[in-house]
Amino acid sequence: MEIRITMDGARHDSERRSLYKWLRDDRELRGVVEVAMVGSEPEEPDTDTMGADFETIAVVLNTALQLGSLTVAIAAWRQGHAPRSTMVIERDGVRITLPDGRLDDAEALLRALEDRGEDGEGRR
Repeated sequence: MEIRITMDGARHDSERRSLYKWLRDDRELRGVVEVAMVGSEPEEPDTDTMGADFETIAVVLNTALQLGSLTVAIAAWRQGHAPRSTMVIERDGVRITLPDGRLDDAEALLRALEDRGEDGEGRR
């Protein structure tokens, strides 16, 4: 399963890099999940930019246990870094939005990611 994490806000670039490094270095995730920065090519070529803009953190998981470890890692990062950006986490079309400054615990985040509902929409 793939989880995509995007951020929007005043400090979204630095916070996205911080979260990426946090997830990549997490003991529970290291070596068992794939964490990558992915982006999109600019719509129009611009001589001032090089390559893709890295906008999203993509995490590829194989088991529900890894999903639990991911949610714990995200919750720990949010508690330790007082994020100022809105975070959107998406899995299989379900989008969970965590407003800036809101610190959700891992259990609530895990329930939201596991609960897809019949209409495919997240309940947050």
